[in-house]
Amino acid sequence: MCRRKILVMLLIGAAGAAVGLAIGIVRPAGAHVCSTPVATEVGAPVTVNVGVAVETLDPVTGVDVGIPDGVRGDEAPTDPPWEARVEPTVVRYRGGSGAPGSCLFFSLRGEATERAALELPVTLLLDDGSTRGGTQGGDGHEVLPTIIYAGVDPPGSSDGLSTAEMAVVGVVVAGAAGATGAAGWWAWRRAKVGSEE
Repeated sequence: MCRRKILVMLLIGAAGAAVGLAIGIVRPAGAHVCSTPVATEVGAPVTVNVGVAVETLDPVTGVDVGIPDGVRGDEAPTDPPWEARVEPTVVRYRGGSGAPGSCLFFSLRGEATERAALELPVTLLLDDGSTRGGTQGGDGHEVLPTIIYAGVDPPGSSDGLSTAEMAVVGVVVAGAAGATGAAGWWAWRRAKVGSEE
């Protein structure tokens, strides 16, 4: 195979790898999302639906949802067999079970007391007695928090593209330009070689 073909294939492969990398950065594989952010005004009553992805090998038998400064939790209605206990800094859900690969959903009623994007961190209690919060066992699956946007706009609520979306567009355009340039060079080179014969 001639050097030109190898060069063109390398350029196209590099452009494809850059696009694949950009897509991987923007939307990582692995965790599925059950949590939905909520927007509210400061001081207004709000019901937050906390969605929890069970991405563990063991069933989940309990869920703790942290109540950060800036949020007041008043009550946590549940469906049997789950029961909830609301404490000043955490709501503890116990009595039920969540199978691996499923989503669990809980409600928390209260209000935001400060203007901010407020994260409600989630900790899972597993059937074997261990807990998972943040990242689960180093396997890269995150236990995503629920976010309350109190008096602030959620990301992406503007009319423009987000930074991540702009980065992906830029990489795609650069890859397409590189591939087009390589194809143009290839055609020019081929024409030049053909005219010299």
